[in-house]
Amino acid sequence: MTMRKTIVCLANSRKNAHRCVAGIEFPSPNSHRWIRPIGDRDGHGVSGQEIALDNGAQPQPLDVLEIGLTEWRPEGHQQENYLLDANTPWRWLGQLAWLDAIQLPMSQEPLWVNGSSTFRGLNDRIIVSAETAVTDSLRLIRSQVTICVSNPYDPERLLEVRASFQHAGEGYRLKVTDPTVENMFRPRGVGQYPIGDAILTISLGEEWQGELYKLVAAVVAAPPV
Repeated sequence: MTMRKTIVCLANSRKNAHRCVAGIEFPSPNSHRWIRPIGDRDGHGVSGQEIALDNGAQPQPLDVLEIGLTEWRPEGHQQENYLLDANTPWRWLGQLAWLDAIQLPMSQEPLWVNGSSTFRGLNDRIIVSAETAVTDSLRLIRSQVTICVSNPYDPERLLEVRASFQHAGEGYRLKVTDPTVENMFRPRGVGQYPIGDAILTISLGEEWQGELYKLVAAVVAAPPV
């Protein structure tokens, strides 16, 4: 049975060959429930065809959408997962303005467990032994952000894009999986690019080689004054 939900989209990020969409049920003044539609395939990604909107576009952060789901399907710390109804087209209902977006529920707490970092990251991973302290996988925050572009470990790969910011008294430098931001900053080459005030959607990925990685799934910068 199809459940129809209205969400404000807060991420449409890359996930291997597929996409990862997430949003907050809207309007939902009491629960602020996160929803991550997942596909019925390995890795749980969704295809561009499955999430195509009725106007022919792909979902963008701050779009208000009506989507179809079939069941709640939590897995470990990813308690926000719902199986997508691939037979129900997604409807575009509008888009939040920045002044409305900053009224969405923002996390004021540290991003799960800190203290473990990759070579180029900062507080960007969690050792699986600490996973018992993790009961969710999506956070919305607001911070002053700098986009950092660096050379990849493998010269055959694309330049790496990370977001550097402070939150709840801690510093972070996390890999960006927002394709719009990657495509905007990679052509500028290696460097650091302050973008100022921004809303970030932080996602905690599935376990990989005994670790969980914190990712910036979407960056929404404040409009120019």
